[in-house]
Amino acid sequence: MSPVRILTDNPDEDDEGRAMARVLHSVAPGAAIVFAAAGPEDGAKATSIDDLVAAGATVIVDDVQGEDERAFRRGPSGAAVQRAVDAGVFYVTAAGKYG
Repeated sequence: MSPVRILTDNPDEDDEGRAMARVLHSVAPGAAIVFAAAGPEDGAKATSIDDLVAAGATVIVDDVQGEDERAFRRGPSGAAVQRAVDAGVFYVTAAGKYG
């Protein structure tokens, strides 16, 4: 397996993020994997996105609901996604996870 670099982890949560990393590894076994948990704090998702970009991520796969996001207005996470895309990162997110 390729090396996995963990930037931030959230030991109180489940292993869903790690499971996603395993799926990605099965699709692209030679890819280096950088993992960053979003955490429950306001702004944590935005910080994790910025950290992944700073670590050299070229693809970010995200399934974290942005608790700090407002309807019809860009919040901290949305701004971080835009910064990532502007930096050339391919950003993929899940939608409809909760029905």
